[in-house]
Amino acid sequence: MVTNNDDVRPVQIGLKQLQTQEMATDWGVVMAGVMIVIVPTLILLFIGQKQLQKGLSQGALK
Repeated sequence: MVTNNDDVRPVQIGLKQLQTQEMATDWGVVMAGVMIVIVPTLILLFIGQKQLQKGLSQGALK
Protein backbone atom coordinates (compact mmCIF):
# COMPACT_ATOMS: atom_id res chain seq x y z
CA MET A 1 0.00 0.00 0.00
CA VAL A 2 1.36 3.38 -0.97
CA THR A 3 0.15 6.42 0.92
CA ASN A 4 1.34 9.88 1.84
CA ASN A 5 -0.92 10.08 4.88
CA ASP A 6 0.75 9.11 8.17
CA ASP A 7 -2.61 8.25 9.75
CA VAL A 8 -3.30 5.29 7.46
CA ARG A 9 0.21 3.91 7.18
CA PRO A 10 0.54 0.12 7.68
CA VAL A 11 2.21 -0.85 10.94
CA GLN A 12 5.06 -2.61 9.12
CA ILE A 13 6.07 0.67 7.47
CA GLY A 14 5.95 2.41 10.84
CA LEU A 15 8.24 -0.23 12.32
CA LYS A 16 10.64 0.13 9.40
CA GLN A 17 10.78 3.88 9.99
CA LEU A 18 11.93 3.21 13.55
CA GLN A 19 15.13 1.82 12.03
CA THR A 20 17.25 4.79 11.06
CA GLN A 21 19.83 4.68 8.31
CA GLU A 22 21.88 7.63 9.52
CA MET A 23 22.59 6.68 13.12
CA ALA A 24 22.69 3.50 15.14
CA THR A 25 19.27 1.87 15.41
CA ASP A 26 17.80 1.77 18.90
CA TRP A 27 16.76 -1.87 18.84
CA GLY A 28 14.99 -1.56 22.18
CA VAL A 29 12.50 0.86 20.64
CA VAL A 30 12.07 -1.32 17.56
CA MET A 31 11.46 -4.45 19.66
CA ALA A 32 8.98 -2.57 21.86
CA GLY A 33 7.07 -1.62 18.71
CA VAL A 34 7.14 -5.22 17.51
CA MET A 35 5.75 -6.41 20.84
CA ILE A 36 2.95 -3.83 20.70
CA VAL A 37 2.01 -5.23 17.29
CA ILE A 38 2.38 -8.94 17.99
CA VAL A 39 0.85 -9.30 21.47
CA PRO A 40 -2.77 -8.49 20.46
CA THR A 41 -2.43 -10.85 17.48
CA LEU A 42 -1.23 -13.68 19.72
CA ILE A 43 -4.01 -13.02 22.24
CA LEU A 44 -6.62 -13.29 19.47
CA LEU A 45 -4.99 -16.47 18.20
CA PHE A 46 -5.03 -18.12 21.63
CA ILE A 47 -8.64 -17.07 22.27
CA GLY A 48 -9.86 -18.36 18.90
CA GLN A 49 -7.59 -21.38 18.58
CA LYS A 50 -10.35 -23.96 19.10
CA GLN A 51 -12.63 -22.28 16.57
CA LEU A 52 -9.78 -22.05 14.08
CA GLN A 53 -8.93 -25.74 14.45
CA LYS A 54 -12.60 -26.69 14.21
CA GLY A 55 -13.08 -24.66 11.05
CA LEU A 56 -9.95 -26.04 9.42
CA SER A 57 -10.90 -29.64 10.19
CA GLN A 58 -14.49 -29.15 8.95
CA GLY A 59 -13.21 -27.65 5.73
CA ALA A 60 -10.87 -30.59 5.19
CA LEU A 61 -13.65 -33.17 5.64
CA LYS A 62 -16.00 -31.78 2.97
